This record gives sequence, C-alpha cells and structure tokens, in this order.
Amino acid sequence: MRKLERVSEELSALQRDLQGTANRLWKLKFSLNSAYYRGCSEGDFLPRRLQSLRRHEQERFEALLQRLKALLASNLGSPMLLFDSDRDLETLRHIRRTIRYLKNAY
Repeated sequence: MRKLERVSEELSALQRDLQGTANRLWKLKFSLNSAYYRGCSEGDFLPRRLQSLRRHEQERFEALLQRLKALLASNLGSPMLLFDSDRDLETLRHIRRTIRYLKNAY
C-alpha cells in the first residue's frame, strides 16, 4: 500500500472516531441540561456521572486531535511529495477533502 493511501485510510478512521466522539459529547451535553431542567442539582448522581463521562469524551476528543496533528505533520509535512500515478492524485484529493471537512467541523 502506498504512503498516501495509508494516510488517507488513517484520516478516514480518525474522521469516523472524531464524529462519534463529537456526537457523544453533544448527547451528554443535552442529557446534562435535561437533568438540570428536571431539577437535579450538581451533587446528584446523574449530573456527576454525566460530567464524568463528558470529561472522558473530551479527553478522547483531544487525544484524537493530537493523533490527527501527528499524522499530518509526520506524513504530509514535507514540501516534496512524489506522485506515481493518477491514483496518487485522487488519494491526495481525498485527503484534502477529509482535512477540509475536519477543519470546518471541529
């Protein structure tokens, strides 16, 4: 497998993981707001548990962002990339679209 294809697959996997984590963060936020709306206080079990889960997901999200930065810096940081075929160009376009999506989404 070529280097660009490997990078593209890793980016796609990171994109899925980031989307899942972001969706879980939103769900936890809405669940926490709902718990407060129903009259729970900060010291109750449900809000404490939701806050704990939210912190855990936030740490996971930040770790995924660090993985993304490392992937981009290590594989696409050099000014000279060699393209062997049209397939490499298409893979690079896919990488560019994925990066643009991630930038706009997060």
